[in-house]
Amino acid sequence: MKRSILCLSIALFCSWSLYGQSDWTKKANFPGVTRAFDVAFSIGHYGFVGVGRNCSNTNQIDFYKYNTRTNTWSAITNYPGNGQYGCSACTIEGKGYVGLGWSGNQNCNDF
Repeated sequence: MKRSILCLSIALFCSWSLYGQSDWTKKANFPGVTRAFDVAFSIGHYGFVGVGRNCSNTNQIDFYKYNTRTNTWSAITNYPGNGQYGCSACTIEGKGYVGLGWSGNQNCNDF
């Protein structure tokens, strides 16, 4: 009996608490190639996305900036290291840092 009440309680809790956002607004499409294992970070009202690995397993070095106020993407300076994926990123005092990750044949130790 206790088990049935517990299962019922969990089911009711989940049905009441699992709601997604009801309205979505389409934003500008990402202009770069489709990729996986990319890195992203934000500074102020800008979002940054770059590096990673495309569908043909080629490492990418390109980076893009998204402006949340104008809903626009723009290409920015390429990542200065080797093409890599699975990187880490952080921001410190308004500057973005990207590094580590994997270049395909070795771990990267740059940041």
